[in-house]
Amino acid sequence: MSNCRFFKHSYKNLFTNTYNFLELNTVTGQIWLVQWSTNSSERFKYILDIEERIYSWDEKIAGRFELYPTKNIYTFILLDNIKGHCWQVQWGFEKYERFVTPIY
Repeated sequence: MSNCRFFKHSYKNLFTNTYNFLELNTVTGQIWLVQWSTNSSERFKYILDIEERIYSWDEKIAGRFELYPTKNIYTFILLDNIKGHCWQVQWGFEKYERFVTPIY
């Protein structure tokens, strides 16, 4: 089995409610808020947090970042599986409701 390769996805979708999910780039930690609908005027994709959480010298590894839901559908925990850093991820429909902040 030495020729066998394990593939980890670079992107993951985490559902928040019926019409919305968070899209995570598992390599960089970037997050988007996505809404789907049968009505095209109600579909959108907004960047929740543009900041990359890795440095240019860090190895780019799929699966490095994971999002974990909490009991609050608007709050997730972002984890760096390599360095152990955590962030609180808050999403909402208004720009002022969306943020990512470190947990020390």
